[in-house]
Amino acid sequence: MAAKIKLTKTMLDKSIIDANKTIQSFLYEDFGMDYNDKFFTEQYYNYETDKFERNRFYVMGEYIDGEETKITFYRSGKRGDKRISIQKLKQYADAGDEVRLSSDSESDADGTHIFIQVHRPIGETDAA
Repeated sequence: MAAKIKLTKTMLDKSIIDANKTIQSFLYEDFGMDYNDKFFTEQYYNYETDKFERNRFYVMGEYIDGEETKITFYRSGKRGDKRISIQKLKQYADAGDEVRLSSDSESDADGTHIFIQVHRPIGETDAA
């Protein structure tokens, strides 16, 4: 299964991406994780940061040029919003682009690596 994200300027500037339905399905079908699982929903107190936090699920990702990066699936601290973070995304994508995520999963929930593709809408080019 592939997940799709249509990027906005805010997503790129703040590195906060809400996990849409395709992201949530991708996480479950390819990695066996559900944002509603206890793993994501329970909070714990982190004495080092002196605040309550939630667990995060990390997966290695790879851009089309072979550059590796960390992808994080998590729920926000206070409201528990379902989110995803993709490191180095701003180096590869612009607002309006579509990011597609796929994994090396061969059967249900056995994924270990995510492949990141950035697609620019046809007819749009960078201003020089």
